Amino acid sequence: MNAYEQLRSDILCGNLKPGERLLEEQLALRLQMSRTPIREAIRRLTSEGLLIHAQNRGVTVRTYLPDHVRDAYNLRAQVESYAAALAAGQACHAPESLMRLSEANKECEEMADRILHQKSDENVLAMVEANRKFHHQMATLSGNQYILEFLQTVMALPVTYNGFYWFSENELRESVQQHRMLFQAISNGDAEAARAIMASHIYHGRDGVLQHIADPPSSTS
Repeated sequence: MNAYEQLRSDILCGNLKPGERLLEEQLALRLQMSRTPIREAIRRLTSEGLLIHAQNRGVTVRTYLPDHVRDAYNLRAQVESYAAALAAGQACHAPESLMRLSEANKECEEMADRILHQKSDENVLAMVEANRKFHHQMATLSGNQYILEFLQTVMALPVTYNGFYWFSENELRESVQQHRMLFQAISNGDAEAARAIMASHIYHGRDGVLQHIADPPSSTS
């Protein structure tokens, strides 16, 4: 992996903690790279909102409070449930896009099986990417370019991916089942069912992340 991919992975998996300060020299030594790609990676991650410039502290990993989680997920629920309804209305006119959504759904199921077998950073990141593809393809099927642009921004935030790292086995299975139900509703052209399932799916993720923030697992257990 290059510097950007490695640092992004470290942030997404929690190897770099919220509030942790990033020093170019230390990162260059750890990653065995020059400071130039490190500096460019930090610039890119800052533009994506994963890092911030903190007063008197330099660059740190962005910290998300419960209100940030609620805001991000509640907005996603409104926008994506609308997108799901639009996608259901477009499904019969876009068989190729519907096929890609089916393929993305199958990939999510495969990645979830990997996590259930072994919850490694690699498998969680693969699930994150599969989930991104599913939601991206659903938004593509909606035919609304602004929804696509919105998702590319909000789904890059840690508060939208950490659920896969924190989900219990049952929560992960439920998330995958919701994807399956959503695909079925969209393929059937049932806009209202698609809208309701998507909203429930997003709120399910929100509640899981909020629960983890409120009651994180003990490091000694």
